[in-house]
Amino acid sequence: MNTHYEITMHDPETDTTAFIVIDRLIGGIATGGLRMSPTVTLEEVRDLAEVMTYKHGLMNLPLGGAKAGIVGDPSAPDKGKKIEAFARMAEPLLRSCLLLGEDMGIYAEDVRAMYSHIKLDPLERVLTRLRERGVQYEIGQGVRANDLLSDQNMETTAGFGLMESLLETAELIDLPLERATAAVHGFGTVGSEIAKLLHDRGVKITAVADAEGAIYREEGLDIYQLLSIRKPNGCMDREKIAQVQQLTHEELLQLPVDLLIPASVSQVIHEGNAHSIQAKIIVEAANMPTTQEADEILREKGVMVLPDFMVNAGSALSFGLIITGEALPQNMWTESAKRIRRMVRTVLTQSIEQQEPTRIVALALASAHLQQMLYKERSGSEITASV
Repeated sequence: MNTHYEITMHDPETDTTAFIVIDRLIGGIATGGLRMSPTVTLEEVRDLAEVMTYKHGLMNLPLGGAKAGIVGDPSAPDKGKKIEAFARMAEPLLRSCLLLGEDMGIYAEDVRAMYSHIKLDPLERVLTRLRERGVQYEIGQGVRANDLLSDQNMETTAGFGLMESLLETAELIDLPLERATAAVHGFGTVGSEIAKLLHDRGVKITAVADAEGAIYREEGLDIYQLLSIRKPNGCMDREKIAQVQQLTHEELLQLPVDLLIPASVSQVIHEGNAHSIQAKIIVEAANMPTTQEADEILREKGVMVLPDFMVNAGSALSFGLIITGEALPQNMWTESAKRIRRMVRTVLTQSIEQQEPTRIVALALASAHLQQMLYKERSGSEITASV
């Protein structure tokens, strides 16, 4: 599929450069995340927007995929000014066809600030769109956009889909999580949330990495203690951690664990280190953490890879069900869990039966769903996702 729309923007007053890519419009709308990084590029944003389209497609969610990126250091003092500049530049799209949430370097408070700068209530815009389509939708008394975009809600969605995917996978392949080991590469919103959920399920997390490196303890790490000693930049305070071994990022990726969870940046697993991976299952919490070359190497090694657009779809799906009018805020978690588990079981079952990699199977299903949605849209019929 060809990209529907892309733009590079620059605000000279704040020296802010940003990119927006709308990979596909379905039902007149596209959704995705906004990230901030000193190294973000248009090409990266373009690839991530396509991943969002496939994520929606796999989950039978009639929405297009999009992504946006701001060039900048998310820990720098000028972060707020750059977000405000981005909001002004992106306002025409945000008011017409684009909905953005948090991504790497951008947190719930930043998303709320973005909409506040242009005095836009994204929830009201969603409700208006549903009414225009003739959808009767009672969102509930007192529910506001800031409730859905709260820190707690955004943190919950970050790990929710991953955990549901893992629970379904563990049940299907008979993996007792209470006896499993895991290493988490990335301790931001997504990494820390899935680490907490795994810890609560009895999984022994032996290693965690942040931007400053990795720590390892064979007996397992206390995730809640690590969360309590994070510094303002999000990294763990090493001076407050006892009886751990310091590792490099590469050493963490090579640990012999049941579950390896890349939850940081893209392409951390590549041709140069894939041969050294000893994990049994890779759970792609980050977007595009595995290169195509590494994917082939891992397949030959017999490592199961749970692809990003399948397992980290929790945020996209839960909010997407509200955007399309298929769930209320009160039951979006229940509906999301049903859909995620059903799709994970379908992908894994077909992968085992057809002896095809999970990513190939998931891409084929997503493409089939997308073609069906686009056909319905072209024919003028109402697009409804199957729940």
